[in-house]
Amino acid sequence: MPEVKDSIEVDVPVEKFFEVITDFENYPEFLPECKACSIEDDQGNTKIVNQTLMVMKKINLKLKMELDPPKNLSWSLIKGDMMKENSGYWKLEDLDGKRTKATYGLEVKLKGLIPSGIVNSLIKSGFPAMLNNFKQRAEKLYKD
Repeated sequence: MPEVKDSIEVDVPVEKFFEVITDFENYPEFLPECKACSIEDDQGNTKIVNQTLMVMKKINLKLKMELDPPKNLSWSLIKGDMMKENSGYWKLEDLDGKRTKATYGLEVKLKGLIPSGIVNSLIKSGFPAMLNNFKQRAEKLYKD
């Protein structure tokens, strides 16, 4: 599928939003579809992260996360149930020292015969809620 992306403005500084998007082990606290998330290997700015998601069915993923603090996070799939590809990124832009424009991009390819239109529809429909969950988490923790 082609890349899907969207942006949101968050009322916290870039560094604080970066802390939220890289706090992988706490994703289940504020992302309803994330049932478990753990860091398997931590090599500083490269982390191997295991996630269990519930999106129509349970999906297990192992992702390689590449951190470029405080403005970029990207990932690629190492292995995953039903997935050929899962890659994406966060790009953070400082708006005025107190606010952040956060852009999230994602590209997913599934194994099997699931039509790409269904995959696109599922991902696009979940984007606004997911972005809002990150925004709410950051503003709850760090808004002045």
